[in-house]
Amino acid sequence: MSIAGDKWCRGEATEWVLHENVVSLTGDSFSVKNGDTGAVAIKANAAIFSIKDAIQLLDADTDEELCTIQSTFMHTLPTYLIQRSGETVATVRKDRVSCHKTIRVYEGEASFNPITNTTQSECLLQLHGGLIVERNTEIYKGDTDEKVGYSHENRFDLGGLFGQDEYELTVEAGGDIVLILAAMIVKDEITEIDEAVQAAAEAAGILGGGLVQRMIACWSASVGHEHLRSQCLAVSFNQLNSGRGELVPGCPSV
Repeated sequence: MSIAGDKWCRGEATEWVLHENVVSLTGDSFSVKNGDTGAVAIKANAAIFSIKDAIQLLDADTDEELCTIQSTFMHTLPTYLIQRSGETVATVRKDRVSCHKTIRVYEGEASFNPITNTTQSECLLQLHGGLIVERNTEIYKGDTDEKVGYSHENRFDLGGLFGQDEYELTVEAGGDIVLILAAMIVKDEITEIDEAVQAAAEAAGILGGGLVQRMIACWSASVGHEHLRSQCLAVSFNQLNSGRGELVPGCPSV
């Protein structure tokens, strides 16, 4: 069963293409196409972004809300809510430390222990990034090793020459297509934040700097994307607390 209804859970594996302009939650347009037909299946309602710092996914055929991705700023680790009709159906959160840059999707509006980063909410999905190409992702059901989807970035697509990214996503039979797509969009957003922090610190020549210097770099990196600023600062603070002499994208520690 899908969070968006039976239409978005199939009895066979399905192919999808996510085409976006750099960072989805900055209000840039993107669409999800059927991998077999090329027809747009899901589109973004960018209008809601400027009001709520959120992006709404709509059924391209009916304009019905499939889900809304809402960023939150009350956590030291990147955390996003997936909502439908105003109700939070899932929480997406990055692991504190993970070599695979793991992101987990939990049922409902999960709350987390600030010390252990654990929650009582059921884990619905795990997303593991590649060790070489971070945006290549394997997706597993709950805390099991049952793969329900996988994706890879089309690094040499024509759109990539003009500041756009394109991903091919396979969802296995029985997988929640909308939930998996929403989780992939969040994962890309988190990756973009990490890369912005890293790039700003390198450009400023303060890769090994202290908290103040890194916060300045984060502030610079988020110019034009002010809604990301608190998350950039949180990432910087967590990376500093890791005790390392370098930034560690995707592996902050508190």
